[in-house]
Amino acid sequence: MPENIVSNIPTSTKNSKLVLPQLTVSVPYEIPSAFPVLVSGGRGPEPGWLLKIASGHPLWAIDHGLDACRNAGLAPAMLLGDGDSADPEAWLQAETEGIPTRHCPRAKDYTDTQLALQLAIEQQQSFALVTGAFGGRLDHLYSLTVSCAFTASPLRCLLADEQEALLFLRADESMELEFSKRPDSLSLLPFTTRCLGVNSRGLHWPLKRATITQSLPSATSNWVKADKVTLSVEHGVLGVHLFWA
Repeated sequence: MPENIVSNIPTSTKNSKLVLPQLTVSVPYEIPSAFPVLVSGGRGPEPGWLLKIASGHPLWAIDHGLDACRNAGLAPAMLLGDGDSADPEAWLQAETEGIPTRHCPRAKDYTDTQLALQLAIEQQQSFALVTGAFGGRLDHLYSLTVSCAFTASPLRCLLADEQEALLFLRADESMELEFSKRPDSLSLLPFTTRCLGVNSRGLHWPLKRATITQSLPSATSNWVKADKVTLSVEHGVLGVHLFWA
């Protein structure tokens, strides 16, 4: 992982809401009105879902993510990758259409999506939504989720498609989730050795100042019992995973 992706980041005092088709997220940091949507090369989002998400935002197609953009009838603002998984004809057409392209070598230390995160940091982006992240190779998903959990300031990330979402809470942060469609499960995943002071409301098994350890995570597959859930953590980096069947 690039060194400047990992950083100890002070908590923001600003709050924003992000509206997704299946939920609204209230987070303790600022989300700009126009942020990049990174379409990675895992399971492609459903075209209708991507159309709703992409409205008003620049799309960064990351290699095979170009195919998901094409399936939704969308032209990306940028194409990034080594071209080893995208449809070759779609890649050539994108270049012919003049879509800005950042070529990456196939022999490299970091994945194409990690390099896209690095570019977002260099551009001083404060937020990025990553889709096309789930359902593919575990090694790519692992490197991506860890990189997103520890992105350097000012960048914050959220991973989502119509089936899954992964959000991140850092020390002394809280968030509120309001569902238009309740997920089938909500799991709390520690991205640091321990997450201390974990609180949750609106779940079948609520938590109060709980400790969740990375060596034996103990908060997987909780049931959502309300249309609104609140979560907080005092120490550590906590992942919040949502799943819709």
